[in-house]
Amino acid sequence: KNFDTTNKNRQYDIRIDHNFSDKDTISGFFSWSKTDAFTPPFLPGALDGANYYNGDVTNPHTSVNGSYTHVFTPTLTNEFRLGYGKQDRYIQAPEANTLGIPAQYGIQGVPQFAGNGGLPTLAIGGLPTLGPSAYTPTIIHSHNLQIIDNVTKIYGKHLLKAGIDINDIEGDILQPPWGRGYLDFGGAYTDVNGENNGTTGIAQFLLTPIASTVSNGVNFLGGSDNVIDSSAAYTDDHRWYIAGYFADSYKVTPTLTLDLGVRYDL
Repeated sequence: KNFDTTNKNRQYDIRIDHNFSDKDTISGFFSWSKTDAFTPPFLPGALDGANYYNGDVTNPHTSVNGSYTHVFTPTLTNEFRLGYGKQDRYIQAPEANTLGIPAQYGIQGVPQFAGNGGLPTLAIGGLPTLGPSAYTPTIIHSHNLQIIDNVTKIYGKHLLKAGIDINDIEGDILQPPWGRGYLDFGGAYTDVNGENNGTTGIAQFLLTPIASTVSNGVNFLGGSDNVIDSSAAYTDDHRWYIAGYFADSYKVTPTLTLDLGVRYDL
């Protein structure tokens, strides 16, 4: 069956600004968006075709930020800002949640769990690559929380500023290069000796490696040229960034201003 490519995008944005008084103002912004797409594979069923974007691609995103400014006196002001962003990304092959497919074809030892279903990637000389693409599934959960507070003070000829910046950043990623394995049948065992033109990969794929049945024959001819496997586990990357600063803009004369400052990042 030939499925059509689908792509659905939705987005909502809300902004608010309000002055409670001459001394208190707020502003805020909220944004939500989501993309859902489906790209049919080149080949039917579990054969797939090894295109990274075959199957379902989902990208939800949410962000919110706000600020509150308070004027204590004509010479002293405080500004508080808060921002949060969250983005997820899901790229999965069409057979990602159909478990047990490798065993149906006699391929043993392939990790099978939700999102990692399907055949290993099979590169057979003379044929399109079979099975899901490398780096699938791709499942990313990321968020960023930022808190900023700035204080401004006018003192004589000095414009003094001080503030703090706090960031909480996290990115959890599942993206195994070869979570189901990669098997290459390039024809190295079936090609004419010294030729290696890559046209006999199908023959090599069909051979079952066994002990030779003829005198002086080559034992266990066939099988894959190359087998690659990688673990399929989440990478948990979580870190904090904290910074503080102090700045002094000193008006030495009506035509000369001296700016001094220091910042510390942790």
